Amino acid sequence: MVGPVTAPTPHVRLAWAEPGSRSIRECSPEYPPALLVSYVFHKRFLKLRSDYVYRDWVMDSGAFSAKNSGVEIDLQEYIDTCQELLETDPKLSEVFALDVIGDWRASVKNYETMWKAGVPAIPAYHIGEPEELLLDLASAYNKIAVGGMAKLRGHTKLQFAEQCFARVWPVKVHGFGVGQERDPHGRAGGRGSIRTE
Repeated sequence: MVGPVTAPTPHVRLAWAEPGSRSIRECSPEYPPALLVSYVFHKRFLKLRSDYVYRDWVMDSGAFSAKNSGVEIDLQEYIDTCQELLETDPKLSEVFALDVIGDWRASVKNYETMWKAGVPAIPAYHIGEPEELLLDLASAYNKIAVGGMAKLRGHTKLQFAEQCFARVWPVKVHGFGVGQERDPHGRAGGRGSIRTE
């Protein structure tokens, strides 16, 4: 008889985005949060990081932030930054690949380029992309991300996430925009969001 399957404990990562990171600054040193930092904001984070108590952090490519703010991210500069920080920062635990929102083929090229450069980048699958891509990523990488859910709500978001997880189990999955901050009254809001994996 086979025993129950146990899944690893999920991690919650708080998205760091100055000036909206006051809640992170207020976290208890007893339970330091894990952070997700956008490449778009990483220089500011590195200058202010001593103001925060945190367990570790991951580098997000910032594709979503860049698209919404008109910033362009140069792949080689992102690779160079990731290489340097992976070598010198023991608190940087993972790097997410630079995806091209709306062009999954270009995203795949970026993932491959990053890996060839020695950056173990986690690729992302987004809602609306071919299901075969999700399956291909899960067979090629030991961890993937799923995204495109930030604007989805309630049951729709949960249903998409569940379907992705079910198709790639037991591959580890990071869900971009799966959770969200709530104020003390239970209302969604705040400038940051919670990322779960």
